[in-house]
Amino acid sequence: MDEQEIPAVSPLPISDSTKFMIEKYMEKYLSASEEAIKSIYSDDDIYIDPSKLRGNVQKLYSAPKPSPNKGGGWNTVSSPRLRSGSGNTTFGSSYSDFNFSGGNITKAVEDKEKKVKCSDGKMHLAIESVFFNDKYYHKSHKEIVADEVDGTLCHISKVNSIIKSMVVSGSSIVSKEIGYVLNRNYNKLTPIYSSKLGVESKVISLDNITGWDYKEDFQSGSYVDAESRVTPISDVKHYDQYKNHFSGIDDIKTKMKIGSISPSYVITEGIKYTFGVEIEVSRGFVPAWRAAQKYNMMCVRDGSVNPEDGGGPEYVTGILTGDTGVKHLQEICLELSRTTKINKTCGVHLHIGNIDFNQRFLINSYRLALILEEEIFSVLPKSRRDNVFCKKLKPFIFAPAIGNTTEDKLRIEEDYSKLFKYISFEKTNNPTFEYNKSKQHPLGAKCGYDRNTPRYCWINYVPAMFNTRNNESYSLEIRSMQGSTNFTKIKNWLLFFMAFMSFVEKYPELIVNGLTMKDIIDFMLPKKSKVLNMYFNTRKALFIEQDSESKEYISSNEEEPKQSFKDLINN
Repeated sequence: MDEQEIPAVSPLPISDSTKFMIEKYMEKYLSASEEAIKSIYSDDDIYIDPSKLRGNVQKLYSAPKPSPNKGGGWNTVSSPRLRSGSGNTTFGSSYSDFNFSGGNITKAVEDKEKKVKCSDGKMHLAIESVFFNDKYYHKSHKEIVADEVDGTLCHISKVNSIIKSMVVSGSSIVSKEIGYVLNRNYNKLTPIYSSKLGVESKVISLDNITGWDYKEDFQSGSYVDAESRVTPISDVKHYDQYKNHFSGIDDIKTKMKIGSISPSYVITEGIKYTFGVEIEVSRGFVPAWRAAQKYNMMCVRDGSVNPEDGGGPEYVTGILTGDTGVKHLQEICLELSRTTKINKTCGVHLHIGNIDFNQRFLINSYRLALILEEEIFSVLPKSRRDNVFCKKLKPFIFAPAIGNTTEDKLRIEEDYSKLFKYISFEKTNNPTFEYNKSKQHPLGAKCGYDRNTPRYCWINYVPAMFNTRNNESYSLEIRSMQGSTNFTKIKNWLLFFMAFMSFVEKYPELIVNGLTMKDIIDFMLPKKSKVLNMYFNTRKALFIEQDSESKEYISSNEEEPKQSFKDLINN
């Protein structure tokens, strides 16, 4: 690494050995980032040269920042944290991921060389030993095993037994090798079951089993003997609810893979918003173990889906952004298309964040939403046009929120008070100490599930105007889209509403009656305008037909093809 590529450190005096450690540290993680980029951007060919992205990779890291602490040292950080903030700043500045205070770098090196006396009476490296029942055991001890997922050493009494590999011949097992895994990784394994072989266990990968013919059981979420009868997806009513197994992950490669950070924004044509998607399904499910292996999402219950069954599953992605986020969304959609079904009770909700939701933006976005409302509903099935879960907006008449004169500011304040009163469900006329953007909505984050509240409009302003997540992370929710697991449909609506938000930010003076969806697309997504305009025009033509609803929800066994990164850019 060239000297000028190393971020400037604190002006506080540091030793040469410490500076050397900083260089190695930054070099290691920048290198890791480029390897991650190669794996993400090369589908059939390397469409983007990772070296061309090095400038963007560098931005993924905040330079070491002076920070007073008890040791009088300084802090640095390896990776950013996404935030919903102002402007187009994609990454926040967090200095909590890595903390090198004073001599802690040198101490870290010393810790790696530290030795301890183990149960065999010999001195061994501490990092190769496990402390258990008041004594150290070296990794060579028969009771010390390594986790098959991440290699962590542990005493055998603290791990779960799994099948490491298995060889099957006919109806019997010829050989079976046992491995071990810690509880934290147990839910990431693939479950298998065979009554013929007498096996019920979990494996790291089905590739570790040879000679066994198997198929996926949609009822249990595991793999069973190929001749076993499995329940079709349409008959599967139960599902797993689970949290996002990737929340709080700090590994740079993993974060790129699951789309929570991205070094490029080619697909979105430079629009650097964050986004999340909620996909409701009526039948089938993605098992918790599979989500834990590869998908940045969680599963929750939604009471509006299949109300006769008491609700159904809703799959909620984590925060996504940029090209890696769009690509990971495709992975999730393909998985849901394979293992779930949808019906008219389902919907798709988009959340868009990393926007400065100030008074001007909120008023101008509401004005644009009213202008485009009828056209947006014309691109949707009729079942969405008179739907209690995506109602039309109250028709306010707001003046353009532009200008900086005293008169302009007073008018903006007045219009915002009207909007705030409406979104708060008339619980308060103006922002107050009790009710404001930093506080929870008067009726709670979900507005008490009261369908009369503005939360159930097709564009939901509650999470943009109230601290519904209690972490000052804000977004606008788009609730208009019908149920779908089709990636192309979801991606096209996502791109349109990103363009919508960007237009409001950049061209508020152009928000006038007569604007169309095509105008927004042409302005903000010129490279994709031809493809997107053709798509939405085709959808408008479809939903004019009387039988369009049946065509929209017709079941199909044809799988949507996976698109390479190059295809995602061009389509």
